[in-house]
Amino acid sequence: MTYISVLIRDIESPMGKYLLCRKDGGKWQLPTDRIRSGETIEAATARTACEEVGLSVKPIKEQMHMHRKVPYNAIECTYVEASTLWGAEPEGEFAEFKWVRARELYDYEFEDMDARFMSKFIPWINADGSEIPGTRMH
Repeated sequence: MTYISVLIRDIESPMGKYLLCRKDGGKWQLPTDRIRSGETIEAATARTACEEVGLSVKPIKEQMHMHRKVPYNAIECTYVEASTLWGAEPEGEFAEFKWVRARELYDYEFEDMDARFMSKFIPWINADGSEIPGTRMH
């Protein structure tokens, strides 16, 4: 199975806030959906953001591709950073939405694969130039 997770950045926020989502009683997560057959990363990013949180986005950069084996299957997930196209509030099946600054991402507990992604993304996005993060994002 191949999935796409979208890290949505608010274009109207000068400090670059990111959207986190949470279902009732769950950990924080990013909007995620399966990539459909023949669908490009850009198209899957836009569709997932629209369907999962009701936002129009523009893909910025593919950040990471991850693999995970589960019983009888393997999961692949591509993480894409995208920006909102215009101001709108997220809506959808999630119980809670929160816009947070990059430095605040340390304060949140994430679901399984999102936690693995965030453990690499957070130090990279918060690097102030005085040191090179241990993980290279590309």
